[in-house]
Amino acid sequence: MTKSQQLAKRKLYRFMTKIDIESSAIVALAGSEIF
Repeated sequence: MTKSQQLAKRKLYRFMTKIDIESSAIVALAGSEIF
């Protein structure tokens, strides 16, 4: 694997985890609104 591929993979991973954290926060907020 080249360095640029590793960098792209890391960037994608960070992007995915950011989305995951945001969606979890949204779910938590929605849950607190419902209950």
